[in-house]
Amino acid sequence: MMRRTVLVTLGALALVAFTACGDDGPNAGDVLDAADGDFDIETPEGDIKVDSNDGEVTIEGEGQDGDGSFSFGGGEIPDDFPDDIPLPDDFEVTSSSSFGDGDSGTSAGVTGTTDESFDDLVSMYESDLPDAGYEVAGTNNSTVNGNKSFAMSFSGNGIEGGSITVSEGGLVGDDEDKQLITIGYGAG
Repeated sequence: MMRRTVLVTLGALALVAFTACGDDGPNAGDVLDAADGDFDIETPEGDIKVDSNDGEVTIEGEGQDGDGSFSFGGGEIPDDFPDDIPLPDDFEVTSSSSFGDGDSGTSAGVTGTTDESFDDLVSMYESDLPDAGYEVAGTNNSTVNGNKSFAMSFSGNGIEGGSITVSEGGLVGDDEDKQLITIGYGAG
């Protein structure tokens, strides 16, 4: 019930924001499909989609650097995400983003959870990234309230600046057995 309330609130806020922009805003009838509770707002500047079944919110639009999208509450690994940056087999995407057209630069990121152990993930990134031709600029290990966190910055293979963060289960929230991985990068 709480999830649905949050989704309805997000959709209502988006509707108010877009209709405040003038005559180009969406019609209320175009926004809410009352049968399934999904929101779909289309404007000349971009689209907002809320899937009430899985809680995913996606925002797509065109900016000065090309097309972009941002998803949270689910999503997919961006199409241009490098194949040589490893992800665990059970990686579950919780948010993703991709911005730019490649000509003026791109940036992308993905966040998700895995059941892999924290130490195995750190070892994987410390060995697999350099093996794939990336230069590691630095790493940082920290502990917050007894939970470990690892961060790595890297570049190479067309990426000008990238970062990987692995956070141990207690920092993820309710599921102490999951690790959180966040990878972001800029290219071009």
